[in-house]
Amino acid sequence: MGLTAKRLANREKKQRVREEAKAGIIQDIKRALTYEQLLSKHSPKILLQILANLALEQRHLVDRALGKPPQDHLILIDECLPLQLFPDVHRDFGRAIAAPHVVPQKTKDDALYAIAAKIGVHTILTNDGRQTGNKNLCAIANRHYQTNEAQCPGIIVISQAVDQGLSELNANRRLVHDYLASRPSRILDLRPS
Repeated sequence: MGLTAKRLANREKKQRVREEAKAGIIQDIKRALTYEQLLSKHSPKILLQILANLALEQRHLVDRALGKPPQDHLILIDECLPLQLFPDVHRDFGRAIAAPHVVPQKTKDDALYAIAAKIGVHTILTNDGRQTGNKNLCAIANRHYQTNEAQCPGIIVISQAVDQGLSELNANRRLVHDYLASRPSRILDLRPS
């Protein structure tokens, strides 16, 4: 068996294991297990990946596992942030979706922003707060804001570490909820100055 055949066999095996895990998680969600019960029964990494994967097409299952979000706004978690933010963002702020489950990995920021606008993303949660240059997410958003384009996704910038990012969101909870409710055309940077 050549190296390519081994890789293909390993990839197929991983895919089968993932599909079995997905079926088991969906079955457990339908049995009304809480998120904490799901965490105790399944790998946290796989559970988060599957919930993020279900977020667009079978969001009723995500709502069943995590509870309904306080607002129905789509919040895209950029690939530069850890997926561990997903349940907290969904439960506390709005309907979370994860960039790797919406666009291919390594998608350039201009394409990410365009796709986010096209699918109705309200806000992009990112760590990329640079507002200079032409290719940075915040600079791209600022250009769209200046042309007053309707339905431009907002940007909230937080720190990349899970605990720090959650702390910034929670410390500014009212500000974030007001931002999400008003859909302003501006960038909200919650990182410490």
